[in-house]
Amino acid sequence: MRLFVASVVGLFAVAFAPASAGAAQRWASPTSAQTSGACLAVDPCTLFTALDGATTGDEVVLESGRYVMAAPLTARARVTLRGAGPARPVIVGYELSEDDAVLTFRTGGTLRHLEIQAARGQQDALELQGGVAEDLVLTAAGGNGARIFTSGGGTVVRDVLARSAVQNDSDRAALRLKQSGGPGEITLHNVTALAPGANGIRCEVNNGTVTIVNTLARGAKDIKAAASSHCTASFSNFRTALSPNLVAGTGNQHGDPLLDADGHPLVGSPTIDAGTTDSSLGTTDLAGCPRTLGGAPDIGAYEYTPGACAEPPVEEAPPVGEAPPAAPVPPVTAITTTSAPAPDTVAELPPGVPAPTQGSSMVVSPQGTVRVRQPGTNRFVELEAGAQIPLGSEIDATKGRVTLVTAVAGGLQDGTFWGGRFAVRQDAKGEGMTSLVLKGGSFKGCPKTERASAAASSKKKKPVRKLWSKDKNGRFRTHGHNSVATARGTNWLTEDTCAGTRTRVLEGAVAVRNLKTTRTTLVKAGQSFLVRRR
Repeated sequence: MRLFVASVVGLFAVAFAPASAGAAQRWASPTSAQTSGACLAVDPCTLFTALDGATTGDEVVLESGRYVMAAPLTARARVTLRGAGPARPVIVGYELSEDDAVLTFRTGGTLRHLEIQAARGQQDALELQGGVAEDLVLTAAGGNGARIFTSGGGTVVRDVLARSAVQNDSDRAALRLKQSGGPGEITLHNVTALAPGANGIRCEVNNGTVTIVNTLARGAKDIKAAASSHCTASFSNFRTALSPNLVAGTGNQHGDPLLDADGHPLVGSPTIDAGTTDSSLGTTDLAGCPRTLGGAPDIGAYEYTPGACAEPPVEEAPPVGEAPPAAPVPPVTAITTTSAPAPDTVAELPPGVPAPTQGSSMVVSPQGTVRVRQPGTNRFVELEAGAQIPLGSEIDATKGRVTLVTAVAGGLQDGTFWGGRFAVRQDAKGEGMTSLVLKGGSFKGCPKTERASAAASSKKKKPVRKLWSKDKNGRFRTHGHNSVATARGTNWLTEDTCAGTRTRVLEGAVAVRNLKTTRTTLVKAGQSFLVRRR
C-alpha cells in the first residue's frame, strides 16, 4: 500500500520557495507590456525585462500563462527563475539560429517550476550550467530538450521530464551532457528523458563526472556515452544494448518501464519503488506529489499515484485579538486538519451561456458594476450580463459582485467574489483548483522595514487591496502578496496591507500557506491570521 504522507514544506517548496534575504523579487506576466521599472508583483514586467534586469541573488517570478519569446532569453547573473501558482508557466521559443536556446541559464542559481518549449527548427529548449534545475518540463521539436554543461560547483538536474521529437539524429538528445572547460560535475536525479528518434541521454563528458540516479531513458539509444566519458548510472531504467560505454552501477533495470503518453508510470511498472534515497533528492515529483510515496522513490520524474495526492496536514491557527467584521456566523461543521470537505460539483449557468472548459474558460455573472479585461487587451469593459470569458482575464469587482463558474473533475463549481480586483487562473489538468490572484493597489507607500510595517499595521491603515470570497466546498484559492488561502467551504476576506497579508474567516475554514516559510495554518470561523510581509 502506498502512503500519501508529506510535510507542508515538502509539498510546496518546489513552487513557492522564497527569495534569499535582501534580494529583490521581480515579477513577470505574459500579458504585461512593461519594459522598465522594478517589476513588482502589482506591476509586473515582460519576462525579458524582468530577467534581463535581475542581479545576483534576485528572484524572478513568472505568473502562470504562456510567454512567447521573440528573441533568446538569457540569465546574466546568478538568480532564481521560477514559476508561481499551481500551473507551470510556459516559455515558448522562436528560432533565430541553431545556436540559441530558448533559455540560456549558465550563471548558476536555481531554475524551478517551468515548462520550456523549443517549437521550431533545431532550437534547444534549455542551455544550463551550474546550480539546480528542478520541476521542469522540456520539449524540443528538432533540437535537444536541454544541453547541460559541467560545472566546478556541480550542475544538478532533478524531477525533470525532457523530450525531443527529432528523428533519425544520432547527435541530439532529450538531455545532452557536455564538457565545459576543466573538471566538473553533472548529477541527474529522477529524470525522464525520451527521444524515440534520437538519444534519450547523450554523455560527452571526458574531464569530469556524470552521476545518473533514479533516471529513466528511452530513445534510439537510451544513454549514449562517448568512449572516453565518465558517465555512471545507478537505480535507473535503460536498455544495456542501447547504452554504449555507460558505466553501470547497482540497482539498474532494463525492462519496459510501462509509461503513459505523458511519462507517468502505469500500474505494474517496474519503476515503482525501485529508486534509491539520498540527500540530493527533490522533495516532490513533477506533479507536486511527495517524492517518496512507498518504500522507496520511483525511477523517473513521476511517482506512481493511484489517485490525487492527499492534502498535507496543516496547523490550526490560534485565536487572535482582532475580530472579523461583524456579520452573522452560522454554525461551523467540524473540519479536520488532514482533509477537506467533498467538493460541490453542481453549479447553475446563465441562460444560453455554454459551460466552461477546465484550463481554458470560465462563466461570469455580474451583480452591480463589474468590469473585465481579457488577456491581450489593455482596457476594462463593463460586463452587462452572464458570459463565458477566457481564463487569465482580470476582473474588477470593487463596485459589484461576480459569480464565477469553472469546470472541475466531475462537474462544475461556483463561487462569489467582491470588493476587489483579481485575475483568474486554472490548470488544464488536475482536479480543477481555481486561483484568484489579487491585483491593483500599490505598495510604494509602504515602509521598507518590518518594524515600520508593524507600526503601520497598528494604526489600522487602509489595505492596499482586498477581496471577499464565498463558496460552498469548491476548489478556490486566493493569492495575496505574502500568502495563499485555500477554501474549505467558507466565507473569507483576503487583505494585502503594508504589514502583510491577512486572512479573515467568517464561515467554514481556510488553509493559509505562508509563501516565505511554506508553513500552512488552518484558520477557522471567527479567526484572523496575518502573514507578515516578505
